[in-house]
Amino acid sequence: FNTFSTYPFRRIFFDNNYTETFSKGPIIVEDDVWIGTDALILSGVKLSRGTVVAAGSVFVKSTEPYSIVGGNPAKFIKKREIVC
Repeated sequence: FNTFSTYPFRRIFFDNNYTETFSKGPIIVEDDVWIGTDALILSGVKLSRGTVVAAGSVFVKSTEPYSIVGGNPAKFIKKREIVC
């Protein structure tokens, strides 16, 4: 409460040993994935092959192959039909 911000400016900019990370890993997007407008995909999530992502969804977990997912947080809706 005695500084102008609660953000750790001193630790980040003046501490040479600062190594804190805020990532849970890379975002992996496999082949044939459709991502709707304004979808938010958080770090550490894998969108498996053939996944369809609904617009405006928030992803915190990885998906199953050929699934349709959406919502906040994103949930499995149904399996995609694969037509050869």
